[in-house]
Amino acid sequence: MSDKTKALLILIFGILIGAPAASFTKIGLNSIPPFTFTFIRFIISAICITPFFLQKKIIIDRTFLKLFLLSLLPIVNIIFYVQGLKLTTANSTLLIQSAIPIITAIFSYLLIREKISGIKWLAIAFGLLGAWLTIILPKLETMSYSGNIFGNLLILIGATAYCIYLVLLKRAHRKFSMITILSIMIFQGLFVFFLLSLTENYDYSRLTSQLISPVSAVILYLAIVITIGSYLLSQFRIKLAGPIAASLDFYLGPPVGFICSYILLGEILTPGLIIGTSIILASVIFISYSK
Repeated sequence: MSDKTKALLILIFGILIGAPAASFTKIGLNSIPPFTFTFIRFIISAICITPFFLQKKIIIDRTFLKLFLLSLLPIVNIIFYVQGLKLTTANSTLLIQSAIPIITAIFSYLLIREKISGIKWLAIAFGLLGAWLTIILPKLETMSYSGNIFGNLLILIGATAYCIYLVLLKRAHRKFSMITILSIMIFQGLFVFFLLSLTENYDYSRLTSQLISPVSAVILYLAIVITIGSYLLSQFRIKLAGPIAASLDFYLGPPVGFICSYILLGEILTPGLIIGTSIILASVIFISYSK
């Protein structure tokens, strides 16, 4: 089986398991404050990944310190993601994240000098227009399902940090295993979100009752399937096909994610979201498959 075939199969599987992430996070944030919710999620992820991490031999050198700093970028993404999703809709979040391959292409050019033709730059500009339309959509539409403009901006900032991470991560794979890279990110997230959770007024006595509700299943899914599973799949795709290919589930995932948002949250697609989706997807498809 070729690397491209493997990357495609991993991509499809990643889409299927990752599509409900925004809806599940939204459900959790309705019960628990964003940073506390994410801290609990990272506790579970850390417990699951630690036995595998302890089997790895770690040498603290300059390369490890670079990885340590690089691993802060997905944490920045999650910080803005949970704060933005608390304010906006799952559908708006999915649509803004569908522009990640476009932003990744830009940073691939800026950071690792990946060649982009003139026609691809035109497609990138077209796709960014669709993303911007989605962000300002709450000002253009009066429907509640259009999201929140400040929340949309937070999602975009977080997505930009994640794009930089995807581009630079390929170099880290030359020295570190996927488990090591993921573990460092999880341990950093555990520490960062512990500190951030201290800023929130949350009564932990309520946690027991909430964990015997559907929220517990949501946290487990996000901690194990998304934080560990999806991140490992993303790393594997980077090794096989590069950062842009690794980000393609963000544009292929929204159609499945929209269905999850409708079933789990009752969110519907507005005309503006449909137009924005069409613009971004057309742009990403062109960028991905044109020479």
